[in-house]
Amino acid sequence: QHHSGESMRQFSSHHDVAMELINSVTGVDEEGRSRQRILAFAGKRYLNAIERNPDDPDAYYNWALVLQESADNVDPNSGSSKDALLEEACKKYAEATRLCPTLYDAYYNWAIAIADRAKIRGRTKEAEDLWRLAILNYEKAVQLNWNSPQALNNWGLGLQELSAIVPAREKQTIIKTAISKFRVAIQLQFDFHRAIYNLGTVLVRFLSSIITHSITMVLVH
Repeated sequence: QHHSGESMRQFSSHHDVAMELINSVTGVDEEGRSRQRILAFAGKRYLNAIERNPDDPDAYYNWALVLQESADNVDPNSGSSKDALLEEACKKYAEATRLCPTLYDAYYNWAIAIADRAKIRGRTKEAEDLWRLAILNYEKAVQLNWNSPQALNNWGLGLQELSAIVPAREKQTIIKTAISKFRVAIQLQFDFHRAIYNLGTVLVRFLSSIITHSITMVLVH
């Protein structure tokens, strides 16, 4: 694979950012620091694999996992921001899925990383855009592996979060879709307690939105 000098410089600077972020995570305690040393070592190994073969989707995928796990390891006082690590992880997942469009795990974990970025942003337009993107990736993951109750559950949760941000007129449609995802997840795994709990929560929200809408209609008329 031939790279021009310019593209190699961009390649290096882009990947240096990711390694700097990984190396700047200190970890909250001794266990966290030990785990981060292992992650930094693994990150370097995957970077070397990509430098040897820039078309290796598994190396990008594994590097994304290292970045994502480093984000979970961030000390609140650390100079490295959790969001910056997640953003870099998303770039690596994007590259992995570009090279291998059938990589289920990459879409699934990419969606989790995007959802974590959305959570940081609260109930904002930026969060809404990220939730929509996470939902698309969960959908892609389920298309690649329909027998995936966890992806369906997370897809439902993403829709539930989105329903809390969007205008009232969109809420019911999104909540109905979330209900359908939780139901399919439970059909695939009947003892999936987390999905059963989430279905209960979203049904309560759905009923309250109908009641609120009905009261509003009565008051308006």
